[in-house]
Amino acid sequence: MKALSWLALVLSVVLAVFTALPWVRSGWWVVRVCDFPRAQLGAACVLGVIVAGVLLMLGHRNVAMWCAGALFAICAAVQGGYVLQFLPVWPKAVAGLGQHERGAELRILVANLDYENTQHDTVASWLDRDDLDMLVLVEVDENWMEELRGVRERFEHRIEAVRPEGLGLVLWSKLELSETTVEHLVSDDRPSLHGRARLRDGRTVAVHALHPTPPGLEDDDGDRHDSRVRDAELVLLAKRIASEPRTDRIVVGDLNDAAWSHTTRLFLRLSGMLDPRRGRGLYSTYPASTPLLRYPIDHVFVSDGFRVVGLERERAPGSDHLAMSGDFAVVEREGVSPEPEGDDRENGREIVEEGREDASGDERD
Repeated sequence: MKALSWLALVLSVVLAVFTALPWVRSGWWVVRVCDFPRAQLGAACVLGVIVAGVLLMLGHRNVAMWCAGALFAICAAVQGGYVLQFLPVWPKAVAGLGQHERGAELRILVANLDYENTQHDTVASWLDRDDLDMLVLVEVDENWMEELRGVRERFEHRIEAVRPEGLGLVLWSKLELSETTVEHLVSDDRPSLHGRARLRDGRTVAVHALHPTPPGLEDDDGDRHDSRVRDAELVLLAKRIASEPRTDRIVVGDLNDAAWSHTTRLFLRLSGMLDPRRGRGLYSTYPASTPLLRYPIDHVFVSDGFRVVGLERERAPGSDHLAMSGDFAVVEREGVSPEPEGDDRENGREIVEEGREDASGDERD
């Protein structure tokens, strides 16, 4: 009995460490990867509470078991606090289109194709459709460009940064684009795409597409990337968005950051952008092949004034990511957006400094 109690206590301590690590303000990849599995850790903690409760009722009443049960319960509450915000029990961050509301619609799909994916014909058939105004594709290399040339021709306006080894990013649009740029906000290895799309009613929407470096990714030297470059890229974009607060805009991409992480929530507060998943569902997208281990890392963020007509995940053939598609209507802005809290701005400044320092070190290496 004592052995079982101590085993439960050890497991509860391990889960408590994983739960607490994301609160550490560090870009070390070991810390930051703990941002991702909050739903899974929360489920494990709930299971721990149930098991501990059953064992206590069966007579395993000792200090170790009581402590284990308490730790499981605390961790379940903490993880649940992050995850529940994305479930239908929570108020929606972005409302659906009201019965009497009218606005210009924009349908966008963001898909990480996986540069090692060999199902080119199937992907081309999947993307060959009429319902998309805008298409953002991640990990596009020269091979993908050749295989998708028929799809590409259907989108008259394009912003493209074609790169090997999963670094490519393209934005294809049937809506007219202006002020288009390919930028490298922090790292020369990671392009981001920016422009303005003219909707059918004449108004314009700023569009940003990103694919920052994931924490834990192994580099050519066998070292693993920290999150600082990724975090700095998100903060820099947030600051740019905040400098134009009255502009309708949408931010999309495989951001390699979970929807509930500190960095993503900081991005939303600094930029005033909204996450349409809040109050609708997790919409976890990676890894596509393992539903119980998926995290929500492929994102579509919108500014105030957008309404959700439809939001869904789609199976991208052969990819290790599910795709995200959003159908939105742009109506009059209400001025209800997240705002910076406490030391958010100072935290953002530190993140940018550390990210630029890391990026310059990588380039020297």
